[in-house]
Amino acid sequence: MTARPEASFRRLALAGACALLLVLGGCGPGTGGTGTGPIASTISFTGSTGPAFSSPAPLPDLLLRLEPAAVELRVPCKRFTHTGAWQVNADGLAAIEGTLETTAGGVTRSAPATLRVQFRGPVETSTQATVELRDANGQTVFGPFTAGRQDGAAAPVTSANCS
Repeated sequence: MTARPEASFRRLALAGACALLLVLGGCGPGTGGTGTGPIASTISFTGSTGPAFSSPAPLPDLLLRLEPAAVELRVPCKRFTHTGAWQVNADGLAAIEGTLETTAGGVTRSAPATLRVQFRGPVETSTQATVELRDANGQTVFGPFTAGRQDGAAAPVTSANCS
């Protein structure tokens, strides 16, 4: 018994649709495709979290470095890191899960944390971002502070006594 032409056509169309869905599904973040994050190159934001500096070129005590597949925040005695894809929602907010390293008395401890970054405008062209770091319980550890975009090489975070 031979298959009817309509049935063969339906099976072929269904197979083609399934193949198309598999190909399209492999293009996004986390699938090995090109969608590693919301930016194409490294962007840095810096800011001061303390009283205003009197120096004409103050060193920041907040450095946020965003890469297509990594995020790092450095503030005195604290460092947040995330490796992998990250996203920004339609409101310009990135909530990024990662690790918080806290140094006190010469001892560094690590714990899960969430970095929340609210961009002013599209990420690629944003000139300011509000940064807040929360612990695993959702309690604010640092911030919120506003940071300005730093094109080129970002200055190092000021050193602080972490005792």
